[in-house]
Amino acid sequence: MRAGPMRYRVTLQKPASGRLPSGQPAIGWTDVKSIRAAISDVSGRELLNSGAELSGTTSRIWLRRIAGITITSGWRLVHNPPTGEGEVYDIKSVTRAENGARLELMCERGVKQ
Repeated sequence: MRAGPMRYRVTLQKPASGRLPSGQPAIGWTDVKSIRAAISDVSGRELLNSGAELSGTTSRIWLRRIAGITITSGWRLVHNPPTGEGEVYDIKSVTRAENGARLELMCERGVKQ
């Protein structure tokens, strides 16, 4: 895999849960690793929901396999500056390619399902 297309800096995040000092449950995200990736948009859509116009984009993200980390749907990627503006991509599916040397992530950005 060539390094040229891997020009975007992203951070992998997984869901995390814990408790606040008051004892209430807290749900958030924890950073797993910051890596390089190739991002390309596949399709987009617009819809009206309760009178508000919403849009969503399906994106394909390629990255190198990371030893010791198993990425699953339910995780997310954050596209970091300087190449991004903090966009959040929700991972919908993970596919191995090139004999497991790289991963193809189908992600959604924008509208929540």
